[in-house]
Amino acid sequence: MITSSHLDIQSTDTTKIYRYISRIVGTEIANISSPCYRPNLVGYRNEFFSIMKYNKSNGKEFKKQLSKKMSGFGIFQDDFTICILMGLVHFGAEKHKDLTKLFYFLLAIKFYNSVMFKSFPRFCSDPLWEMALNKLSATHLFKTKGGVGNAIIHITNSLYAIYSPTLLSNTLNEKDFVRIAQDLRTRLSQSVRSFAELYYKLQKANEGGMVSAEDTEEVQGSDLIADKISSSICTYGQVNSKVLEEAVRKSGINRDIAGTIVEDVSVVEHRDKIKFIIILINRVDPIKKLCRETTRNNIVRKIENGAKFGKYTVKKEMLDLLYNTELGYRLKSLHSKQLVMFFSHYLTLYIQKSIC
Repeated sequence: MITSSHLDIQSTDTTKIYRYISRIVGTEIANISSPCYRPNLVGYRNEFFSIMKYNKSNGKEFKKQLSKKMSGFGIFQDDFTICILMGLVHFGAEKHKDLTKLFYFLLAIKFYNSVMFKSFPRFCSDPLWEMALNKLSATHLFKTKGGVGNAIIHITNSLYAIYSPTLLSNTLNEKDFVRIAQDLRTRLSQSVRSFAELYYKLQKANEGGMVSAEDTEEVQGSDLIADKISSSICTYGQVNSKVLEEAVRKSGINRDIAGTIVEDVSVVEHRDKIKFIIILINRVDPIKKLCRETTRNNIVRKIENGAKFGKYTVKKEMLDLLYNTELGYRLKSLHSKQLVMFFSHYLTLYIQKSIC
């Protein structure tokens, strides 16, 4: 029976822990949408252990509640995983449903990282990753849920709905405890493994020249160009004044507000979001078509009319980005259609001037 988390956490620590875990989960789930992304949990390790008051000593005491056979499982050999599991036990006993669920999401992210490391141990190609996603069967979870991040959310929510009554009870036995963790790892492993099989099949075909030039061009357009443009905008903060003026003219937005918007999004924190939006735009129409002004205007109209890929709507992603800038609170008082029109013109014109 699992009777104690062996964590010395006070009730006054709960809010701080909730905010910290929320930030990790939110950041990593969002980043997982990027091709080949593997969560970098090492960067959280020391702060996570500190806020959880975890050390090897209380970790060993926690594991003593398990049989020798169970404690020998791989999931109990990693301090980060053990600390997450201790958090699950602690807040489950406290009947803190929201925080227990957050810890289960953190466990999913940790397992996804481990599975990714095994499936892609050396090198992962962004273009091949995109190609594999495009060629997945219609029934694969990464396809039906509209991306890897959404698939992880679905798996975690589904299993948590099944196991939350057990986690939140006072009768958590060893068998149930291990199954709650192992089922999560198994479900994630199955999805990543089948995706990796397709990835390596395409890699082998590409080496033999079997992947069409059209497929390669499409993937490069959605990834390599997106990476280049997002780096130009966000990493180097390059604002194209002529493009800005043209986007202002076409949208009718206030010039000062437009300038501030562009300055606010042109920071490294927004690079991944900009890249993802460009990838979505490429799904609306291949980026190479932006070189024709009539086609570029058509793409802008499609974005305004709700163009989407999977479960992602381009204009919603744009508004999420704009509302999360420093000016966001003011932008919410403006007409969303005008904001989307301005940013669609700015981004597509910026791409046009960069590649055409």
